[in-house]
Amino acid sequence: MNPLTGLQARIKQIRRMAILVLIAAKLWGQGSPSPAPLPTHVLYEQFFRYQRHLDHAAAAVEKQGKTGAEFRNHFQQKLRFTDKQFVLVLNEGMRLQTDLGKQDAKGRGLGQYQSSIPVSFQQPG
Repeated sequence: MNPLTGLQARIKQIRRMAILVLIAAKLWGQGSPSPAPLPTHVLYEQFFRYQRHLDHAAAAVEKQGKTGAEFRNHFQQKLRFTDKQFVLVLNEGMRLQTDLGKQDAKGRGLGQYQSSIPVSFQQPG
């Protein structure tokens, strides 16, 4: 075998590897696009939903005769809110949850209305 041919083959192999590395680096650098920020109402809804979960967890722990304060007061401690301040937050959360329940009920009513419309008159989609 000609040493020059072997060297040329090796150079081609190195070039291919370099191209693959460059392509991988380019793809790696792109990554996935950063997600769009969540709308504020979604953040609040998730916050209140998680607080409800923590309240349920605290109640379950308290049924076992232990203190559930760690769960119940998690966000209050993180936010450094006083009891008075956090009660306002929780009350607002309950009000918003009630309003959301009413809106959901209206939506369910619309679904029942649509199901009573003959199929031939319903819009596709």
